[in-house]
Amino acid sequence: MDQYAGIELAVALPHPPILVKGIGSEADFKQAQASCDAFAQIANEIVSVNPEVLIIATPHGNAYSNCFNISTGTCARGDWKSFGRDPERYEVLYDEVFAEALQKASEDAGIPCILSEDPVLDHGVMVPLHFLQAEGLSLDRCKLVRISISFLDDSAHYQLGRCVQQVASESEKTAVFIASGDLSHRLKDDGPYGFSPEGPAFDKAITEALAAGDFARFFNFDKGFRDRAAECGLNSFLMMAGVFDGFDVKAQLYSYEGPWGVGYGIARFDRAEPNDARRFT
Repeated sequence: MDQYAGIELAVALPHPPILVKGIGSEADFKQAQASCDAFAQIANEIVSVNPEVLIIATPHGNAYSNCFNISTGTCARGDWKSFGRDPERYEVLYDEVFAEALQKASEDAGIPCILSEDPVLDHGVMVPLHFLQAEGLSLDRCKLVRISISFLDDSAHYQLGRCVQQVASESEKTAVFIASGDLSHRLKDDGPYGFSPEGPAFDKAITEALAAGDFARFFNFDKGFRDRAAECGLNSFLMMAGVFDGFDVKAQLYSYEGPWGVGYGIARFDRAEPNDARRFT
């Protein structure tokens, strides 16, 4: 087995349902044109590598204070009925073998992790799936591993990402990691949570980190700051950083905007050469 097998591509993606056709309007899409264009581009690039498995870290699954949760079971479904419309539906097959191996690897590494049947997809998963299917992803061929963030600390999320890479390397499947997460929800007075100065400060720091692949900066925020920024995606990004533990990355920030007071950042990361200096915990 190639010692550098495993995940070579990871992406950071937001998950605003308003960008789904049939929920948002053409006027909405124009307001978030940069995000729509970047989503389409990066989804096309993911589809082009013919992934056999997508590993998605989501902030909107079943999250626990003392452990991580990996969805299991044969399949899962999702729709947009809770958003008042139902323009499209999704049905995915879970990669049960990968999920079970990840749970074992995590426990072996001292990271508490459970498997639980969860057949209902959340929008942290469905928004990326919407764009991926639009670019031709076959959910009959590509299976899903869904990991919910937890209330454990930064290091635990990073270490779980290391386990994801370990299992992906051992599986020898073509795998892509998706860190699903919006940025601050407090960018504007008329946004969903109003304005806080920590909101723009958080987004500036995170987008700079995404653009440079400077994952060390993900560890710079205390809980109070994160709460005041009303951020969503940092734990997913910490997990993604762990996926590339010990490697340089080629980073590219495709877009950033916050038209409705919520920050949306879209970025791609390609694994490069080994680098022991890039071990952050």
